[in-house]
Amino acid sequence: MTTSAELAGRKAENSEWFDKAVRFGLVVYGVVYLVLAWLAIQLAMGDFAGKATTKGAVAQLAEQPFGTFMIVLVAVGMFLLVIWRLFDLFLGHGEDDGADLWKHRASDLLKAVLYGSVCWAAVSILLHKGGGGSGAKDFSAKILGLPGGPLILGLVGAAIIA
Repeated sequence: MTTSAELAGRKAENSEWFDKAVRFGLVVYGVVYLVLAWLAIQLAMGDFAGKATTKGAVAQLAEQPFGTFMIVLVAVGMFLLVIWRLFDLFLGHGEDDGADLWKHRASDLLKAVLYGSVCWAAVSILLHKGGGGSGAKDFSAKILGLPGGPLILGLVGAAIIA
């Protein structure tokens, strides 16, 4: 049973789709931290309006044109990175043993938590955007109106569950 699970994991990990999904997630992660760096620079220059945190960076993205769409991309990208790290955590590092194995697994777990926290920041901003408690309904309606909306909404829902 373990061998078939490992084989399935290796097949998924070596797929072209998985590779492109992880690359997309890494680009999104980079964009979030570029915005975070910009907020930190503004904070250092005396502009205290923005928050120099991950959630502040994601909120800054939300204020831009197509902000909701960008936040959805952040949520999906971070969710894909969480999946990638969980694949590595449970199915990767077959060549490692002993302390190296546990060091790499601990690193994968920490990265999954980091990516998950950025994903959660994006989802929470999406759910609270619009105020009045209707943020989730407005968000769902906007996403369902996009091409591939049901799939995107499903991925965001899965990210919330994760």
